[in-house]
Amino acid sequence: MLYDIRHLYMIVNQHQWEQLRECCLNDSAFAQLQGILNLKLLPYELELSSLTGWEELQDLADNSGDSFVEIQAKLQSHRYKSLSKIIGQINQCLELETLLKITTEQLQQYLKVDRVAIVKWHGDTENIKGKYIAETVLPEFRSLLNFEIKIEELLGFNPTEQNYQPLAVSDIDCGGFNPLMLQWMRDYQVKAKLGICLYNNQQLWGCLWVYDCHQRRDWQPEEIEFVRQIAQNLEVALRQIDYIEQVQEQAKTLAQLTERQKSNEQQKILYQVIEKIRNSLDISTIFNTTAAEVRALLNADRVVVYRFSF
Repeated sequence: MLYDIRHLYMIVNQHQWEQLRECCLNDSAFAQLQGILNLKLLPYELELSSLTGWEELQDLADNSGDSFVEIQAKLQSHRYKSLSKIIGQINQCLELETLLKITTEQLQQYLKVDRVAIVKWHGDTENIKGKYIAETVLPEFRSLLNFEIKIEELLGFNPTEQNYQPLAVSDIDCGGFNPLMLQWMRDYQVKAKLGICLYNNQQLWGCLWVYDCHQRRDWQPEEIEFVRQIAQNLEVALRQIDYIEQVQEQAKTLAQLTERQKSNEQQKILYQVIEKIRNSLDISTIFNTTAAEVRALLNADRVVVYRFSF
């Protein structure tokens, strides 16, 4: 019989319990050991609830004899595959809007959260503001897209200082936020949040935010590390897109410059041809000069002048 995957972390098979009982002095000590093990296993049960859903994880339970270590190894493998899949999609993006959309959608699905959003900073150091430029949110919650937030409302990140450490808040009511920020989060049904700054060439670009709006949430170390690695690869992708845009702009500028230079050169040659024609009174010389100069101007193999007689 297969047990529900949600309970597998709490399972130690009968033979293992018997071995543990033999190591204890009495039933009281054994009961204490059971309580300690259950507490140790609880965070992993919580972690399991944040992955891709019980239906997809049910096949991880091969039989009721799976040990804690075996299930842990399978979950680590599952987490690595999910991370590799999302990073692969991020690395293939060559357009900013698509990149941000994929990042928010995949994180929201993987972490099973209510909202994932990306804020981009703009303005100088004296007047920095953030704007929500990408978001994936469940339909029952208000959208933050295009909403602007002032620096004094941010609290937790200082955009004027480099900060690569994630900010994890399991309960906004216990996060030490100022009344203005706390009211703002309540207005948008935020109960818990996890965020990390995004940098582009060591300059603050924005922030990646993960929100839980239904209830408080104790962010697990594995979840925080997962978001941190996604953020790192997102920064690489941002630099790549910036580089591509710079190259495209340089190519466009060079093409315009080349076209302008070509046009100027053509005008210069045209004036020279006209001047030579004006300085000549011999019709044959005029035709020969015209043909030679036009051939050189157009880089053609042959230029001829026809005269029609009627």
